[in-house]
Amino acid sequence: MPTFKRLFLRATLPVFAALLSSCTESSPTATTRAAAETTKAGESGWQPEAIGVFTQFSGGIDHIAFAPDGSAAAFTNVETSCCTTATFGWVRNAGGKWGSINNTQETFVIGSGDGAYGGVNDVVWFNNQFVAVGTRGGNATADGDPVQPIPTIWTSPDGITWVAKEQPSGQVTGDLEASPDGTTLLGTGATETALMVYSTTDGTAWKELGKIPNPKSGQQPFSTDLLIHSAPETTPTYVVVGSFTKINASGSFSFVSTSSDGATWTTQELAAPAGKGGSSADTALFFNGQIIIYGTGYSELADGTPVNTAIGWTSADNGRTFTLLKLTSNCDGAFSSVVVDQAAPESTMFAICTALVGPQEGDSISSTDKLVLTRDGSTFETPTNMAPEWSTPSEEITVGPITLDNGRVVLPVGKPNGEERREVSLWRA
Repeated sequence: MPTFKRLFLRATLPVFAALLSSCTESSPTATTRAAAETTKAGESGWQPEAIGVFTQFSGGIDHIAFAPDGSAAAFTNVETSCCTTATFGWVRNAGGKWGSINNTQETFVIGSGDGAYGGVNDVVWFNNQFVAVGTRGGNATADGDPVQPIPTIWTSPDGITWVAKEQPSGQVTGDLEASPDGTTLLGTGATETALMVYSTTDGTAWKELGKIPNPKSGQQPFSTDLLIHSAPETTPTYVVVGSFTKINASGSFSFVSTSSDGATWTTQELAAPAGKGGSSADTALFFNGQIIIYGTGYSELADGTPVNTAIGWTSADNGRTFTLLKLTSNCDGAFSSVVVDQAAPESTMFAICTALVGPQEGDSISSTDKLVLTRDGSTFETPTNMAPEWSTPSEEITVGPITLDNGRVVLPVGKPNGEERREVSLWRA
């Protein structure tokens, strides 16, 4: 599978500790400087809101959630050295002022120095509180191997003070999605042989709802996304997408599992485009009356150069069958996040996709993310009204994940602000 190198790391932590074995150059622990003034709106139609300027920090925002009263909580996981991560968190009160979350490192990571790791994989507003899930663990063992990550749930009524609750291995660590009526929150976890689906009605007490066994032996879960859709007066459709990868070998295949109750699941393999060396299903959404899944196809050129391409699948029968979706885009790789603009006068989907910005170095390709949109789910183009501050893809600028703030499209952006300083902001369409 190709390796993509980013100057500013924004990756969500994987489920398994074995995936934390790659090393990067060491960077100091980040410190923050308050800066919460809202900047003037640009002529692009996107309005910026400053979160802050941070020293010795590389990246943008990985996960963010908004409450109905205007408050918000945001997190970034940063790899600071080999097998060592730091988690940074910010909170916005209902009045629009941003600040740092209390005791972020101790609450969300545990441990210090080489080998301390952990991170938030998702955060939502549910049951009048912020709920975050992910993993955390102590320092690495004496031989440098990371310890098994501990699934952890964090809750906070205000985004400032958080309570951590560790879970047994295999419990919820991944994507969170609320039921259509808002009374139940679902999340995913994984063992070495199956994907697990869990549910909660209060955000803290979780129970196993269903299990998605691996349809092929000798493979383990690689990534997942959870979608719950309910058309008016219909039974909800639960959708989990992801991929299974061969243990101790290369290659993966994509799958989709559907359910009418979240407990009993039907799984089918998603066909890969001809000539691809494997694929992963990365994200799913309901758009224009169809369930659409976007993923990545992996292949190589004759000289061994890795090539990643965006691929897609669509279902017009509520998930019973899926067919390959022919994509036309100016993207160089997969879509990492997608949202439907609920305020647009016509159906519009915004997406963040991979853009190559540098030459290949060995088996690595310098890449970043960029914003695109589509009105039919298959033909993507660059928006014409992007702000000049982030419209050109660059290793120095991080954009995404694209998300919604009470129905309004929001784009987090991180960019340089002097030497060893990063400015992080939110842009609203």
